[in-house]
Amino acid sequence: MKILSSIKYEYGNLKIGGGGFVTGITFHPTDSKTLYIRTDIGGVYRYDFDKQTWTYLADKVTADDPAQTYPLAIALDENDPNKLFFTCGDKHSNYLCVSSDKGENITQKPLPCSVHGNEVGRATGDRLIYKNGRLYFGSQTAGIIYSEDMGESWQSIDLFGEKNISLIWTDSEGKLFIAGCSGEANSPDGVTRGHTLYCSTDGVKSFVPLTAPDPVKYENSSYYGFVPQRITSDSRYIYITFASSGEVFYGGMGAYACDTGSLSGGKVYRYRIENGVTVFDKDITPEDHIPCGYSGICSNGKMLLLSTVCRKNGGDMIYTSTDSGESWKIIMNRLEYSRFDWNIPYMKPRYNGGGNCVHWISDIKLSPFDSDTALFNTGTGLFMITGLASGDVLVKPFCEGIEETVHLNVYTTPHGRNRIIDIIGDLGGFAFEDYDSECENSFANENGDRYITCLNADFTLQRPEYIVATPRGNWTGKTKGGLILSKDCGSTWERLPMPRGLSEFIDKKLDNIEKPNVDSG
Repeated sequence: MKILSSIKYEYGNLKIGGGGFVTGITFHPTDSKTLYIRTDIGGVYRYDFDKQTWTYLADKVTADDPAQTYPLAIALDENDPNKLFFTCGDKHSNYLCVSSDKGENITQKPLPCSVHGNEVGRATGDRLIYKNGRLYFGSQTAGIIYSEDMGESWQSIDLFGEKNISLIWTDSEGKLFIAGCSGEANSPDGVTRGHTLYCSTDGVKSFVPLTAPDPVKYENSSYYGFVPQRITSDSRYIYITFASSGEVFYGGMGAYACDTGSLSGGKVYRYRIENGVTVFDKDITPEDHIPCGYSGICSNGKMLLLSTVCRKNGGDMIYTSTDSGESWKIIMNRLEYSRFDWNIPYMKPRYNGGGNCVHWISDIKLSPFDSDTALFNTGTGLFMITGLASGDVLVKPFCEGIEETVHLNVYTTPHGRNRIIDIIGDLGGFAFEDYDSECENSFANENGDRYITCLNADFTLQRPEYIVATPRGNWTGKTKGGLILSKDCGSTWERLPMPRGLSEFIDKKLDNIEKPNVDSG
């Protein structure tokens, strides 16, 4: 065979603009140009302040060893901003990852326990600490472990037999140590959590229980009791958020935080140091009676920020307080109290039933270098808040460079307005007309309510503008799973009637398919 000429191919990314669950935010306390995020299935990112984009740190990962795409925790060295530590795993391969150049080169060291960044506990934290040459890790399966030789060897710390840790924290001197857990090991009956919050003042040699909310038997809860979610402190107080599981959709009985997709209730507790010992000070939970948990919390000494998580009937809220939680001011609720800059098309309210797509806020962090600015995570990317000092609050996606969506199927059409149909987990899909920019359209109905997770699609070569897809209905129930049809190559969609009446068995299956977040085939 004689080759007459060659064609140079150019590969690039179809731009989604965000998407996926960002599970944690980590600022360096003293270096203003060191900032990281972790994601549930998309690895660790570092922000490039010069280029104003996120840099992916897991681009060397292969399908043979994908552990780094599932990070669970990040820690930094407060004295050396070039050092980065994170734990990750897929249960089979589990690592402590160490870098001395901000993630450009990463060394993997095996962990002595099972880890997964997309399972129980992924949204809580922080659970990895580097302090005085020692690494502490609050694991999901082996309790608290620590290493004094950069992960070459590990030792265990007993927390009354508790194995599933939700957070660990230590003060600036490393003397006071607080740990939160799932409470499963000390459950009195298998459906009520045992104690979930403990404190040590002797260098983690021993722990004592620290006051936590008593379990409440919520009607829709699969496992009763409050699990610590996040912790922050200032010169006067320590603040801890709590959440109580609702229905456990996945993750098992140990699930908590947004791992369940449902929470029954939450609390915010304030503590103080008295004679070197941590003592409960006050319940500072906002007076908000809509069921939800509380998770993200951060203090800079002057301002306290707080978020709900898995709040029903309206999405998550963000509060601010300037009196240590004695009173709260709402700065975001639905589309109220703040201005929005929807710089990513599919996030616009008109593609989300007229509502705010923000959900699953499990972490919120004030910038240590700009008291006017904060970041918070969501189930659909990262967001920035500005205007905190002036009160003219602006909320906008902060996702440039983050591409963490799950591409289930990709189709190309021979002709028509949109040439690439991208089927995506959670977001439904996108029909690309311009390969170099984000899609303005979305897999939504005539009311702007989006379908999610379209597993399959099909079209004919003769009429490729006619496309049929099998989506799930969204979590709110505003769209139902089944079959949807587009007559304009994916720009708009209509739902087809279900083929009921064939048999009672099939009708029951069709009823189930219409429920939120159920695969339709």
